Amino acid sequence: MAAGREKGEEKIQRFFTGRNFELLNICGEKMQEGFDYQLLKPSCLKDMIEVAEKLSKPFPFVRVDLYNSDGKVLFGEMTFTPMGCVNGYITDEGEKWLGDKLAI
Repeated sequence: MAAGREKGEEKIQRFFTGRNFELLNICGEKMQEGFDYQLLKPSCLKDMIEVAEKLSKPFPFVRVDLYNSDGKVLFGEMTFTPMGCVNGYITDEGEKWLGDKLAI
């Protein structure tokens, strides 16, 4: 998840959460002081998970981008090679953890 893009802010805060919106320690970027990621928990998180599961079911790997708009789930896109398979903000341990989830 990324915060700070919607208001044209210069600093984007990236973070990853699990299904229950618990913080996953796989992001190499440090959390900004005073940043409370829990404030960004979508009110329709359960619905978002259900939609993402349905859309991703036929594929071994896909990133499903969804948005919360006043409690409604909006579809963004499906990406099969996010960041061209290159990123600079997930830790090595995070890469392994994510890779272990992919069964081909």
